[in-house]
Amino acid sequence: MKQQLFLTAIICVMVFSCCRKDQHSKQVKGAPVITEKGTPTGEIHNYTIGPDGGMITSADGKITLIFPAGAVSATTTVGIQPITNNVPLGVGDGYRLTPEGTTFSKPVTLKINYANIPLNNALPEFLWITTQHTDGTWSAIHSSEVNTANKTVTITTTHFSDWALGRFLDLTLEPAATTLKVGKTLQLHVTGFLADQVGDSEDVRPLKPFGSELAPLNEAGIILDKSNTYKDIKVGKWKLNGTEAPVSTVSAGALTQDGKYTAPAAIPSDNPVAVSADLDVYSKNGDRTKFSLVSNITIIDAEHYLKLVIDGVTMNYGEYINADQQPADNKNYYYVGCTINKEHNYLSIVGGRYQQGEAIADNYIQLKIWHPGTGTRQFVCDWDDGNSQDEIAYTKDINTALYKTVGYAREAVVGGCRVTNICPAITVSISQYGEEVTGTISGTLLADTPANKSGCQHSEVHTISGEFKLKVIQ
Repeated sequence: MKQQLFLTAIICVMVFSCCRKDQHSKQVKGAPVITEKGTPTGEIHNYTIGPDGGMITSADGKITLIFPAGAVSATTTVGIQPITNNVPLGVGDGYRLTPEGTTFSKPVTLKINYANIPLNNALPEFLWITTQHTDGTWSAIHSSEVNTANKTVTITTTHFSDWALGRFLDLTLEPAATTLKVGKTLQLHVTGFLADQVGDSEDVRPLKPFGSELAPLNEAGIILDKSNTYKDIKVGKWKLNGTEAPVSTVSAGALTQDGKYTAPAAIPSDNPVAVSADLDVYSKNGDRTKFSLVSNITIIDAEHYLKLVIDGVTMNYGEYINADQQPADNKNYYYVGCTINKEHNYLSIVGGRYQQGEAIADNYIQLKIWHPGTGTRQFVCDWDDGNSQDEIAYTKDINTALYKTVGYAREAVVGGCRVTNICPAITVSISQYGEEVTGTISGTLLADTPANKSGCQHSEVHTISGEFKLKVIQ
């Protein structure tokens, strides 16, 4: 049985308490959230569970299933496969539990560990688990239990399908990119999913948006989210680098009381800037807790760019191909270019750095994406394809091993060291492909050092994420 969940904008011109009284009469209902099914980002791993029950954990350690005795009547093979997470306000990978549609006699515990999942400033308290149905619609599990000490989110379910971690509340940007050119303006919203008491289940509720996209919540409105935890949420003060709006400074830019941010005329020394919204969250027993939603916005001086984050360090590469788009310091800057090889059908993005007017090896990045096009997919690993398909190569500096999309796992054995070729997970998402190419990339890279080889150690692991908006050089 299901109880419907709607993403709704509550519009109220009166005070907060008045809006809360008449909440249900002011809701606007839209069509269900429907997205494409997630695409695999890794191999499926199969496990067996018998009538006595048991516990299985995914290969990446992020999802655990606990089967009580009697959940299945005979030995059953179940599979876990990582897939792209397509739910609005999603976090990390999704997971396909197979065979899809399988049901159980007793509820199975599903636990997602978010310790190694980049939350990108999302608050753990606002996480929940969602599931996608065969028709592409999504439902949220209102009883999702967040344990911030163990960094887990837990639910119970009696069926297998696609599952993903998401947020029921966060900041969204319009335009959506987390970069902004000097002097430009963007609008921030507090957005989220709201509950409408329609249906007959207290837990699994279909997601419905207001209009075609996530709706901004009115400043005077409230959010009815996880009904077993929170009663309502009130949006409070907007802040720029901790200073309450309205605020305007030469160095950081300007922020209005309704969340409209304008970048400064020059790249600030303290970059990115932090725009935040304070929240008052009221629990069912009347307790109030204060939270702050934060969006870090990187200021750039180029309309076309590559924003790259390696091991938490952000670098901004500008595509300086037009006379009106030049670096502020023409002797010290990061540059990027984008080309498409139509004969062999691959996209190439190359970025580097100038220091004191000279090109240097530090922070050099090269991406090659074969058979590009809009959509989200996993990189094809060099070890898996002799044609050297998708690849990334990053040079931190001349004294550091190259960060690549291939590496080695090593194990000391009698008489030597056993070496296995491995591939890290890299996901690329391209939203626009043509004269301009827009997208994101995330995952891990591997660097194999002399110490790794001599000490029979695994290749070093380095995180990578980024977004790009580039004009194809003809």
